[in-house]
Amino acid sequence: MLLVDLTERIARSLSASAELMTKLHKGLVERRTSWVSARPSTVEAPVRVLEDLAAQIAAERQEQESLLAEAAGSLPNPSNLPPNRRRINVSVLCRHLPESLATRLSEASKRAVSAAHLVRTEQALGDRLLRFSQKAHEGMLQNVAQDIGSANDDVGGYDMQARRVHGTLVGSAPTTGSLIDGRM
Repeated sequence: MLLVDLTERIARSLSASAELMTKLHKGLVERRTSWVSARPSTVEAPVRVLEDLAAQIAAERQEQESLLAEAAGSLPNPSNLPPNRRRINVSVLCRHLPESLATRLSEASKRAVSAAHLVRTEQALGDRLLRFSQKAHEGMLQNVAQDIGSANDDVGGYDMQARRVHGTLVGSAPTTGSLIDGRM
């Protein structure tokens, strides 16, 4: 296959990867914002779509690798390495192409890199939010368990007719007369 044809296919593959990664980024953002609603249906549905997009991106990456390996056989080989051991990338390939084709390939590569950067950033943000949530909930549940296990004070409360009721809430400090107790 001619180097020009390979380059066209690589550029199309990079453009497809950029489009898929843009969709993946959008899906990750939607998934992160759906956690606020805390409804399982809104969290589960995007996961399947995101997994499909990730599989498509992996397939595109495999296609790009095979096309670049094939293009390596068409390029000059000053180090006399066999084509399967040569590693080339878009910048190396662009040096051997006509300027218009090299520009198109380079732009497709930049779009793919930019989309990949957005996906990595969103993934890192999501991971940080999950770690924060895990630590916050672990600390909160530990404190609640300690309060329930050690507190014997009668905080009390009010019933539906606004009459004082003793023994309904258990906490560490009495708050007599409080209509609302913000503790769990």
